[in-house]
Order: sequence, then structure tokens, then C-alpha cells
Amino acid sequence: MNSKSVITSGMLALAFASACALAAQPEDPMAKNPQQPVSNPSQTMKSTSAASTTVAKGKFDMLDTNHDGYVDQQEAAASNALSAQFSQFDSNKDSKLSLTEFASIHDLASIKIDKKKKGYE
Repeated sequence: MNSKSVITSGMLALAFASACALAAQPEDPMAKNPQQPVSNPSQTMKSTSAASTTVAKGKFDMLDTNHDGYVDQQEAAASNALSAQFSQFDSNKDSKLSLTEFASIHDLASIKIDKKKKGYE
């Protein structure tokens, strides 16, 4: 055998061994169980953000009893927590909260609505 044949045979053997090794690797675990959710941080953030916006919109709509698109101080009186911090949430100081201002409240869970209070109809 000449050196060229030996090199060619060696390269073919190496290529065959590599192909066998690749074929023996386990399959992608996600391919076996496609129903398993994929962890995607940006998708999770979008879902969380959408959920927060939905909660904010729901509470905002309940507080906006005159349906003018704002929660004023009288409407905010239906929630002790909101009423107590109204001026902090009113970022443009127009004496009313827009949905954007309301949605920026970090602890929306603390905004409880007392339907028995005056101003909530």
C-alpha cells in the first residue's frame, strides 16, 4: 500500500467513525416530548406583563365608575390603599389617574376595592 492509499483509508475510517458517533448520540429531549413547555424568559416576561396589564385594566375599570377613562380622587376613595397613595401614583399631577399611571403601580394586589364606600357605584 502506498502512503496515499493509507491516508485515504485512514480518512475514510475517521469519517465513518465520526458518522457512527453522531448517530449514537441521544436525541434532543424536547423532540421526544414536544408537549413539555420550553423555558423562554422573554415569553415568560410577556405573559407576566400581559397578566399584570389585564389585572390593572380590570381594577381600573371597576374604579372608573363614571367611565371617563380616568380614576379621580373621589373614585379612588373606594380603596384605602389607593386613596392614601393617590398623589404618588399621579405622576403628571392632574388629579386623576390614567390607565398607564394605574398600571405602573407595582403592588396592584394591595389595591382592594370596597364596594360599600361612597364614590363606588
